[in-house]
Formats: sequence, structure tokens, C-alpha cells
Amino acid sequence: MNKIKTFMMLLLSVVPATAYTAEVNQLRIYISNQSFAKPQENITLNVNGEVLYNRILPVKEQHHYEEFTVQRTNDMKQWISVMANDTKAAATLSIDTKDINDDTWISVEYWYSEDRKIGYFSFVTGRGLFLID
Repeated sequence: MNKIKTFMMLLLSVVPATAYTAEVNQLRIYISNQSFAKPQENITLNVNGEVLYNRILPVKEQHHYEEFTVQRTNDMKQWISVMANDTKAAATLSIDTKDINDDTWISVEYWYSEDRKIGYFSFVTGRGLFLID
């Protein structure tokens, strides 16, 4: 649990940078497998019902992320859902469209607890540069 808290605090402490310029009305999504206990997991990522990712997500060096850029919709909410097809872990995040600006990002991490034998996801949102240690 301390790993998760430390990782989230790291991401939340990111300082927005003016050097990054994203396309208008776009949202950046990063996905990662953070579990050495389950180094290969079949992950499906959906945004507003559209499948963006449906394949094995390896842990690699643990801080390996796949990046996606999606258009912001005119709907009131963007819906991001993710499922680990092997462990059946699933989670959904909704974010108000009005809260998305040109440098908004969402990070989705998969975790697996060997002790409890369950998989789970965490979401972190931020603005500016997405930094990985």
C-alpha cells in the first residue's frame, strides 16, 4: 500500500510546465502495469465505449507506460473504463468535460496483490508534464 501512496504522491506533485503544448480539446491517457507479481496482464481500456487498448500489458521495468491521446467530447463527461481480463479487476472513471483543458492527463495503473490474490486499478489525474521516476 505504501508503494501506491508514494507513487500517487509523486504524480500529484508534478509541476505544470509551459513547454508542453497539446492539441486543443485532447486528453492524454497513460496506462501501466505496476505489478511484478503479475508481470503480464491482458488489459482492455475503453474511452466513451471505444476500445483503445486490448492486449497484454507487460510490467517491463515497472514504470513503463503506453500513451493515448483522445478527442474531448461535447458530452458532459468522459468515461474511462479498464478491465484486467485475467483477474477480472475492473474500474471506471468519469471526468467532467469542463475540467479537461489542453494539458490534462490521466494515468491508469494496474496492481496485483499477491497476498490477497486480487488485481485492482488506480487513477491519477493531473495537468502539465507527466513525469515518471
